[in-house]
Amino acid sequence: MPSGTCFCTCMLPSAVRRAATVMVPGGVAYEQRNSCMSLGKNGGYDAELVKYTSSFETMEERKAAVAEKTKELLSERGFTGTVKHVFVTKMMHAWGDGSFSGAYYIGREPAEHGTFQKYFTSSGAMYGLTYSYLQTLHLMLLFGLALSGIRMFKNPSGGVDTVMNICIFGLLVFLLFWECNSRYLVHIAPFLVIASAYGSASASGLPIFAKQSAKKSEKSEKIS
Repeated sequence: MPSGTCFCTCMLPSAVRRAATVMVPGGVAYEQRNSCMSLGKNGGYDAELVKYTSSFETMEERKAAVAEKTKELLSERGFTGTVKHVFVTKMMHAWGDGSFSGAYYIGREPAEHGTFQKYFTSSGAMYGLTYSYLQTLHLMLLFGLALSGIRMFKNPSGGVDTVMNICIFGLLVFLLFWECNSRYLVHIAPFLVIASAYGSASASGLPIFAKQSAKKSEKSEKIS
C-alpha cells in the first residue's frame, strides 16, 4: 500500500501547474465550474469545460454559462443516470486506481525515456505488471478501510482511528459532488494506510485490539 502512495507523489508538480493555469483574467466561477465538471464524462477535470467558461469575458457570464451547462448535463442523464454517474462512475474514477493517477502523469511529461518508463507509465510495455501489483495492494487497502468503517460503527472508540475514518468518509462525500481524481487521495494517504491497518488488524484479532477490549472491560467493571 505505501508503494502506491510513494509512486504517485511524482504527480504533485503537475497538479500545481494545473491549479495555476485554470485561473483566467477577470476571475472564474471556480466552485460552480468544478461542481459542473463533476457531472461531465468521468467526473474529473474537463479541459473543454474550462475552455468554454474561459471564453466569456465577465464573471456573471461565466456563472450563467456554468449554470446552463449543469442543467443540460442533469437533464441529459435524468435522475437514474445521475445517480449511477455519481455513485458508480465517479467512485471508480476517484477510488479505483492503485497508482493514484501517477502512471498517467508520469507518462504525460517524462523527464527522460528509458527502462523505468516501461514499468511506471500507463503506456509502458511492462506496465501491466506494475498495475497488477498496485491494484492488488489497493484492493487490500480498500478492504481494510471497509473493515475499519464497520468496526467504527459496531464499536466506536472515539479515538484516533475514529477521527481518521470520519476524515476519509468526509473526503469520499466531497469527491462525489466535486471534480474528482484519484490523485486527490495523495494528501490523505497516511490516513488511508493507518485506518486500513486498523480495520485489518481488528478483523484478524491481533493483540492490540484485544488489549483495548480488556481495558474497556476493566473500566466498565470499576464503574459498575
